[in-house]
Amino acid sequence: MVKVEQNKNSRIVLHVVIAVVIVLILAVFFGVVVISLNGGRSPRPIKPIENESESEEKKTEKADDKKKDEAKKEDDSDDKTDLGDVRPIKGEITSAGLSGSNISVRVRIDEALDNAACKLTLTSPQQQTYSQTVNTVASGDSAALCNGFDVSLYSMGLSNSAKERKGEWQVVVDVTYGSRASQFATKFTL
Repeated sequence: MVKVEQNKNSRIVLHVVIAVVIVLILAVFFGVVVISLNGGRSPRPIKPIENESESEEKKTEKADDKKKDEAKKEDDSDDKTDLGDVRPIKGEITSAGLSGSNISVRVRIDEALDNAACKLTLTSPQQQTYSQTVNTVASGDSAALCNGFDVSLYSMGLSNSAKERKGEWQVVVDVTYGSRASQFATKFTL
């Protein structure tokens, strides 16, 4: 009877060992299959489930971080400016002069920068200064225009008389886009 129990116990142990070996072989087999299906990469780690009772402050923080990451990715992919971008903005003042009773200034930017800021500083021969800021408007895929400057002589405190407008006018346009900036300048004589 002791021998029969010993045989029974040894059979149970043998069956357990065989079952464990089969489970290990299956685990290795499925691991190899998963890795081969992932192109040789190990499977991605499982993301832990977030606690639903997480504070609103942490949720807001995470949302802000996600927005910043998305904005940075967008900036990088669209070749837009970021805080580390200090490339000069290329462009030129294409025209500046008198048109009727207005001083008209036109500026072209050699990049499609939508909503960059263009600040005009116009100085009359009598050293009267006028400033105005407008945004750029994209003009195709590779250029932008400052949204036009038409400055009335009256807004500078001048009449339309030839005497008051006669002389050298100075035009300075500062263009900024994020951390990028450039200045364009010209003079014209009336």
